[in-house]
Amino acid sequence: MDKVVNRLDKAIISLKNVGEWLYKYRYVIAIIIFILCILFEISGSSIGMWKNWNGMDPNQDGVLFGKARSIRSDEWAVLTPMMFSQYFDGFSYFSDLIRGGNTDVFMIYGLPTLNLMQIFRPFQLGFLFLGIAKGLSFFWCGRWIALFLVMFELAMILTQKNKLLSLLAAIMITLAPMIQWWFAINGIVEIFVFGGLAVILLEKYMTTTNLKKRVLYLLGMVICAGGYIMVLYPAWQIPMFYVFLALAIWVIIKNRKECSINYKDVISILLAIGLFAGCMFYIFSQSLDTIKAVMNTVYPGSRNEETGGGTFFNYFDYMMNIFIPLKGNDLTSAHTYIEVMFGLFPMGIIVSIVAMWKEKKKDLLLILLLLVYVFLSVWCIFGFPKILAKITLLNHSMAMRTLLAVGFLDILILIRALTISQQPFSRKWAIPICVCLSVVMGILCKSYNAEYVSKKMLVAMVLMCIYLFYFVLRYKAKYANILFACGMVPVMLVSRSNC
Repeated sequence: MDKVVNRLDKAIISLKNVGEWLYKYRYVIAIIIFILCILFEISGSSIGMWKNWNGMDPNQDGVLFGKARSIRSDEWAVLTPMMFSQYFDGFSYFSDLIRGGNTDVFMIYGLPTLNLMQIFRPFQLGFLFLGIAKGLSFFWCGRWIALFLVMFELAMILTQKNKLLSLLAAIMITLAPMIQWWFAINGIVEIFVFGGLAVILLEKYMTTTNLKKRVLYLLGMVICAGGYIMVLYPAWQIPMFYVFLALAIWVIIKNRKECSINYKDVISILLAIGLFAGCMFYIFSQSLDTIKAVMNTVYPGSRNEETGGGTFFNYFDYMMNIFIPLKGNDLTSAHTYIEVMFGLFPMGIIVSIVAMWKEKKKDLLLILLLLVYVFLSVWCIFGFPKILAKITLLNHSMAMRTLLAVGFLDILILIRALTISQQPFSRKWAIPICVCLSVVMGILCKSYNAEYVSKKMLVAMVLMCIYLFYFVLRYKAKYANILFACGMVPVMLVSRSNC
């Protein structure tokens, strides 16, 4: 037994050494991967579905992983061809190709344009300089890599530079089924990238006194703010804003004593605000007629009467996600199970409450995140009165769409709770908690998805949750973090394969 333990310790040390090397050169590695992906014109588009028009198999040539999916028509039949059309129209702000008339393609369709304001949509810059195929690769791979790196760096702040926990958080967010399913459209990746990067830059701004660096960080925050706004999908933007606001408040309070502001900083902040306001004024003045037309439409113009509620059972949908490939090739029947964040609800809530109670330490970040979590969960489960929905702007977000922010919070709360927790749950408590919770959740899933969840699937779901939940509760025990990672990573890879 001692030999086995010694070998395991040596293997872990070797893995740590490899991990340290990867961490040290993470940006270099990311750039190399990005360049290679562009050179080989790799993307996640289902554009191969166009082969159906010629009676060909969409997956016959050019598909390395997964398959082209007809259900993702918003991407392959709408967005991607529209982005390609700009190549033949000189990347103009107003295009004559989309519908045979002068059409604002920058504001509404979010297409690449040869305009300085394109800086707020940086992932489309490849189309301007690299051509169609490599531009598409730039768009897909650039966003994937940026999302992973930003979420990793954000998690490093939240976990006090715990590399393994930050890596798991980045994987859980980047490979989340909801993000992967909507990856190319509605700006879901941009919301996470710009929102997370703004918090990171705010942290860096407050922890340096170098004026040049501060100016650069301010410019970065201006781009992040503009990029976030230009997503133009309030159903996700508004609830996610509450999450990033909580993180920003925590960063400000945490660093307020060390951060000094002089008159030069005040001037640079005012100039940054002026620059941002000027850019927004230019964009909205250019697209004023377009905005007026959209606001007078039934959808999305009149989608402002949401009152939330009715999504309690969807908190458990992540349990079923990894079994979608076993239910057939057509994903249309399992669409709602794909739109989830794999946040391991309710483990983050349990661990955070117990950690603060046992450690007798009130963690400001956890408190802020839990407050936002309760606020958004009340909206999702019970709903708000109309007046409160309008005041909070959540009347623009359906409860199902707000679950994106709730799932994101589940992950953030979990990693923060595991960070501040000093002692693992004892086995005598961890085992019954995991078993009882997993069984109850499995029964709930079976009760409202009787046709989808078979008996074998129910058993597999419960066993999966028992394993993951147990090593969450035992995370600070020896090898528990490694065993949790060994279970979590394959689960996320399988979940991503569904999309």
